[in-house]
Amino acid sequence: MDKKIRDKIKSLRQAPVTFHIGKMGLTEKMIKHLDERLKKREVLKGRILKSVFESTSKEELISDLKNKLKLEGLETRGYTVIIYRRRGKDTKTIKKNV
Repeated sequence: MDKKIRDKIKSLRQAPVTFHIGKMGLTEKMIKHLDERLKKREVLKGRILKSVFESTSKEELISDLKNKLKLEGLETRGYTVIIYRRRGKDTKTIKKNV
């Protein structure tokens, strides 16, 4: 992550949460919703419900989130996650990172 991305993520640490990942985990509806939100705002802050980790590990969830949304930056602290993607980036035109 470069300095610009780190600064944007750092600016949201004290901001209120803007999305929640519930017990269903990362559904297609949630991915679509976050994608739309990231088109309007570059940085989002969210919370992950503890019960999500009964069916998946934290590492898997974060990896899925990063790959499906083509994020450029991601920070986690406990059950809080801050995600960053440059505005205007179309997820359909981005090649998958494997």
